[in-house]
Amino acid sequence: MELTKREWEVMQYVKLGMKYKEIASLMILSERTIRTHMYHIFIKLDVNNRVAAIAKLGLVSLPPTPAKVKRKSRSR
Repeated sequence: MELTKREWEVMQYVKLGMKYKEIASLMILSERTIRTHMYHIFIKLDVNNRVAAIAKLGLVSLPPTPAKVKRKSRSR
């Protein structure tokens, strides 16, 4: 299932770390409506939280894992 335009808009604000109440104020919606959008997003993406939703949508990229560096042993 694809997200609606409105759900994508909500996710853009979630990505910024905004609270539901803040998102609702910006979008001129009730906090309950934002929570409903998030509920539908979680179902569509098969996730349980906002961090997983952000990751699943590829809205954040994790830094690459640093390669292991071999350390030279010191002779004493």
